[in-house]
Amino acid sequence: MALVVKNTDTATLDGFAHAVVSPAANSVSTNEHSGYRNIGRTFNHGVVRHSAGEYRNGVFHTNSIAGFWSLLKRQIIGIHHHVSPKHLHRYVAESAWRFNLHQMSEGERVNEIMFDGNGHLRYKDLIA
Repeated sequence: MALVVKNTDTATLDGFAHAVVSPAANSVSTNEHSGYRNIGRTFNHGVVRHSAGEYRNGVFHTNSIAGFWSLLKRQIIGIHHHVSPKHLHRYVAESAWRFNLHQMSEGERVNEIMFDGNGHLRYKDLIA
């Protein structure tokens, strides 16, 4: 799951983590951003310090999320060229969907869209 958050302060990121991470999760890996400082109170929290040249800290890494953000950025630059803040959540959701189903063939993804779609976006809702 990937969502757009308005702030990256401690209260926002801590609230987000507690809303989306299962209490049964073995661990949470983040970079050294100060907004993540309270996650370790609840979860086994590993920090990867990119500023110190780390890309892995024992079993903790941020390679998967870094790959996701890389794909999202390339999708925006190469396909959409520009995204508005109003619709950013839609682009993020599409990219997360693609990332989560990356092992499927194109045909399987098309079938997923056709049979498991949750409706359509009406133009009047898009421009509202």
